[in-house]
Amino acid sequence: FVLGTNDRGKTVRNQNPTLDSKIAACAIAINLARHLVKGENDINSCHLYSSADTRGYKHRDGNFYLINFWRTFPPENPSVTPHLCGSHRGMTIFWRMLRPEFVTNYQYPLNPDANTLITVGAVGCE
Repeated sequence: FVLGTNDRGKTVRNQNPTLDSKIAACAIAINLARHLVKGENDINSCHLYSSADTRGYKHRDGNFYLINFWRTFPPENPSVTPHLCGSHRGMTIFWRMLRPEFVTNYQYPLNPDANTLITVGAVGCE
């Protein structure tokens, strides 16, 4: 396991520069920002291009494998969409994502972990 979180956000990793550069190329193509994340038990933040929920593995065959693309695109901000039906605990950030066409054409790269606790405490993510 070399990228993301596999313990529900307690720790976040980005430990393989080769995989990071491959993900960076994809993220730049779809206008996703490099951003800082910090797990609940992490001392330091780390940079990711993908959502912290995306998991990256380096297999013993030398290939990389990724899973959990469900939060590839940033969530809609519930505070700016009051006309849409909300949820009890503000959990719409986990299923109401921005459309790929919007993200790709936005004027600057967007953070796929926006509005989530994984960015709280990460330097530069106020």
